[in-house]
Amino acid sequence: MSHWKPCGDHAASGRQQPSDLAGPVRNRVLAGLAPAQRRAFEPFIEKTQLKAGQVLCTPDAAARRVWFPASAVLALTPVLKDGRGVDAATFGCESVVGVVPALARMNVHTAVVVRIAGEAYSVSASRFYEVVLPDSALLETFLSYAQSNMAQSEQWAACNAVHTAGERLARWLLVTQDRAGVETLAVTQDYLANIIGVQRTTITLLAHSMKMRGVIGYSRGKIQILERDRLIDLACECYEPPAESETHSARDRLGVMRTQARSQLVSP
Repeated sequence: MSHWKPCGDHAASGRQQPSDLAGPVRNRVLAGLAPAQRRAFEPFIEKTQLKAGQVLCTPDAAARRVWFPASAVLALTPVLKDGRGVDAATFGCESVVGVVPALARMNVHTAVVVRIAGEAYSVSASRFYEVVLPDSALLETFLSYAQSNMAQSEQWAACNAVHTAGERLARWLLVTQDRAGVETLAVTQDYLANIIGVQRTTITLLAHSMKMRGVIGYSRGKIQILERDRLIDLACECYEPPAESETHSARDRLGVMRTQARSQLVSP
């Protein structure tokens, strides 16, 4: 676990700029929206360069913004009474963070912390509410993604319970590389121990073993993935390649998610 160290409001440490959603958009949620839906958000969307360790919202605070990570990776971090926090789930360009608090106009229950620096799109919670709530199709879309986030969190909990530390480390490295889109990840062994749920010495031994086999390279605060296929072999069954493929668009995936959500609602 890591001690909780809020670093202030996101606007104080991130560079914001207007975002043109008409061009390529790296966040798959925004990319999967119909053109008219994207245009509805365009006047309100901002693109921000986020820093690792930056706190985007704190527990029990009012929801301020909804985040669409691009190259940044965000974590949901419950905070204990003694000030320690542990990441319960991480999300990247496949996801959107903050949907339920924004739509329900409720306080957030966990912190949202930047774990991998990079870009993200965001919109104020109030604007998100105004755009999404009157549009039943858009509301269904975002509730589907909220359900997907919950499923990811449940999968993460199951993975931590039954798979080895080495398998979980390999999975985390692969998923984070998919999200950040880089070969070298800026991450410390202390943080890896936190997210994997083991002692730092265990991470040191696992990373050294992977390095000796030529799977990864690492130096202080950086891990480079050298042999991705071999790292996949080391990962547990929970790892799946990025959801998009040469034959399935973001909108195709959304249709599958909607069908699954409907089947869950009507199942006995």
